[in-house]
Amino acid sequence: MRRNVVIGLAVGLLAGAGVFALSAPRLGLVDAKLVRAEVLRTSGLKTVTVEFKNSGRRQAWLDGDMKIQLRVANRWEDPQKLPRLNILLQTNRENVVFAVPPDAQACRFLVAYRVGSVGRSSYCQVYFFLARHGLRARFPRFCDLVLKCFESRLRHTTLEVPLPEEQPWQT
Repeated sequence: MRRNVVIGLAVGLLAGAGVFALSAPRLGLVDAKLVRAEVLRTSGLKTVTVEFKNSGRRQAWLDGDMKIQLRVANRWEDPQKLPRLNILLQTNRENVVFAVPPDAQACRFLVAYRVGSVGRSSYCQVYFFLARHGLRARFPRFCDLVLKCFESRLRHTTLEVPLPEEQPWQT
């Protein structure tokens, strides 16, 4: 009887934590800022240096495919896939250099990122707690719901960076 009460309390606490995690406001934790833009005389392309930074308290890292859209002649072009960037994994800010057409007015980054520990430690702790107390075997569907609350979900954001119209420019 006492064991069932303890198990019930543990499951209730985990469910409460899951509801809290799902209802907490989601903040944009990744930010982009223009650092430098200049036209290369040899190719006519504009090189743009953009600083990506983790703007929150929690660690964020880019995951999935990042895409870039360019605004040329007041019209957004189709998004183009960028090579996979391993940024924000070890530091909270990194500069990335892109080459864009000289008449580009702005660039928009379609970013997928995850928040929390890279090793998903909270997920692992909850998983092993449920397994150690036999809850995973008795209530597999409920435990799967609880564990989904602790997964580091893939989040999406759009970061728009206006480009200067002047030829050479830097801060």
